[in-house]
Amino acid sequence: MQPILLHTCFLALNSMKMCALNLRGRGLESAEKREKS
Repeated sequence: MQPILLHTCFLALNSMKMCALNLRGRGLESAEKREKS
């Protein structure tokens, strides 16, 4: 595989991981708010 392709793939995986973490964090926040109210 060419380095550029590998780098692009790595960046895509990284952004997907960050997106998943953000979604999970938001889900946890809303769950906590629901419990408190």
